[in-house]
Amino acid sequence: MKKIIMLFALFVFSAGCAGSIPDGVSLKQVFPGEPVVPREANRLSLPEPVNKTVIPLLGEKLRVRVITLTSNDRRLAVVNPGEKADIELAITILDIQIQPMSVDPLGQVLKKRMRITASIELRNLQTGNLILEDREIQAFREYSDLVYPIENDDQAREATIDLLALRIVAKAQRGWYTEYLTPQERRK
Repeated sequence: MKKIIMLFALFVFSAGCAGSIPDGVSLKQVFPGEPVVPREANRLSLPEPVNKTVIPLLGEKLRVRVITLTSNDRRLAVVNPGEKADIELAITILDIQIQPMSVDPLGQVLKKRMRITASIELRNLQTGNLILEDREIQAFREYSDLVYPIENDDQAREATIDLLALRIVAKAQRGWYTEYLTPQERRK
């Protein structure tokens, strides 16, 4: 009997230490075994993202991609803002950066990295409760406009927006987007 009690105590202790919510992420009203999106939710409102960058149309492009991905999934119908919805996904584009990754001996940037950062809030409109919040979802792309395969800033931005949209939809629907992590992110 003592062995059973000790095994049970060990199981309870190890289960309590097994996982934690990372800094900047708040999961509310999500119970083990339950989906992030409430089962009774059928309609998603997706207002125009707040764009805190200087790049015009960035929010509109991201919104179109999120709508397309959500519609393709067929779990939720995306409705226009102001129409009756069960949940709302609010997106804020926080930052876009282009950083040099490698430079040649003459000081020319050979390789760059573009990073776009956003935050999301998923809210139950029936109860007003916050379902999920993530203050930093980021997507990035390494590219070069001098070395093959050549990609300019606009092409890299489009590809980064695509990845950001994938991550936002996965996070809002499942609570994680680990399948979209890059090899560099997996090593962290």
